[in-house]
Formats: sequence, C-alpha cells, structure tokens
Amino acid sequence: MLATKAFKFEAKASEVAGHFTGRASVYGVIDAYNDVVMPGAFTKTLEDHGGRIVVLSQHDPSEPIGFAELEDTKQSLNASGALVLDLQSAKDAYVRLQNGLIDGLSIGYEVVKDNFQNGVRQLHEIKLWEVSLVTFPANQFARVTDVKSEIARLLQGKDVDSQVSTALQQASRVLTAELVEALVEHKAGRVLSDTNRKKVQTAHDTLTEAVSLLKELLDLTDPNASKSAQDLLDRFHALRTSIET
Repeated sequence: MLATKAFKFEAKASEVAGHFTGRASVYGVIDAYNDVVMPGAFTKTLEDHGGRIVVLSQHDPSEPIGFAELEDTKQSLNASGALVLDLQSAKDAYVRLQNGLIDGLSIGYEVVKDNFQNGVRQLHEIKLWEVSLVTFPANQFARVTDVKSEIARLLQGKDVDSQVSTALQQASRVLTAELVEALVEHKAGRVLSDTNRKKVQTAHDTLTEAVSLLKELLDLTDPNASKSAQDLLDRFHALRTSIET
C-alpha cells in the first residue's frame, strides 16, 4: 500500500527560477506514525531510479510538475528539484513555495523491509515512488502523538490500579494501530471508508473506557490529574471530529 510521510519547513525556493531544495526524509527520528526511517533505507530505490524521482503536486499522480535529484547523507535524504515552469500547475506550485503557502516536502513510498523494536517500527528498506510539494494543514498526526504522550504522562509515577494501567496502555497501542490508516486517508482528502470509520470508532471507544476508569480513580485523590484526563479525552474528540468531517 502506498503511504506518505511529510516533513514541515524543509522546502526552500532557490534563486534559480523553478528550483528548490529540501529534505525528503530524515533518519533516526521517531515520527508521529511511531516509525523511524533507518540510514540506508533508500539505497536500493536510489540505485533503481538513478537518484532521480518525479515531483508531484500534493501527491496527485495526474499532476507531475518536475523532477528531483536525490542525495543520501548520514542524516537525511536530500532533494534538489527543478519544476517544469511551462506547466501552469508547476508555476502555481512555485509561486506558493516562494510565498510560504507551501512549506514542505512529502514522500510517497512503500515499505519493503521493516521490523519492530520496543514498539517502534524501524523502516530498513523503502521503495520511493515520488516526492511532492505539499500544503500543511493542522497536523493530525502530531495530535495523535500528543494524546499518546499524555497517556504516558498520566501513568508516570502513579500507583494506579492494574486494570486502569492496562486499559491506558491498550488505548495507546490502539491509537497508533487503528488511526494511522484513517489519518493517511483523511490527509489525502478522501472520504473515510467504512472500515476506517470503524477503526476510528474503536480507538474512540478504547480511549473513552480507559480515561473513564482513570477519572474514577483520580476524582477524589488527584483533581488536577483528573482534569488532565478529561482534557486528554476532549483533545481526542476534537481529533476524531477533524478526521470524520
């Protein structure tokens, strides 16, 4: 399945008309999908493509707007792109890039080899299909990470009932497992499929049950933590609304 990863504030217009530079991917950083791209992940695909890849506008396969030369370093996969300004869509993309309306690069890819370590998926080989200049709306992926971090914070240093601890840990796992595909579909501008709507519902139900258990425990003993638990649930409600509308 084709997936995407986005990197904000990485694309910059060059002094040469139609040219831009940026980082298409970074290594060793756990992202909001709970993935980490490992150094060397793009070696084979770079060999297959000769270090050159098509540039799309907003991951739209009907809107190729140029090419990018790719350079692999120890820290990142860098892109040096040239847009075909004879195309109106490429002109529009470049004007948006120059004026900060487009502020990042995103890759379209397939995972060839991966493994899990301590709950994090390590991507060891990635087949790269394209690089896109993209607009960044509110980052729903970061909001999932925020919710998961808050779950971990609420558990830290608390002598909570094992049922509550298990429920919250399960909720944290479900947030990644069930939401990522739905978020990718949402980010691509598509209406959620019935399957992904059910996944969002599952994540919602799991988190609601876990937070309700936590609030019951904390209402009398730790009002501040109880409020944090409710705030956590409210943030997830907002996230769910943004995905489903």
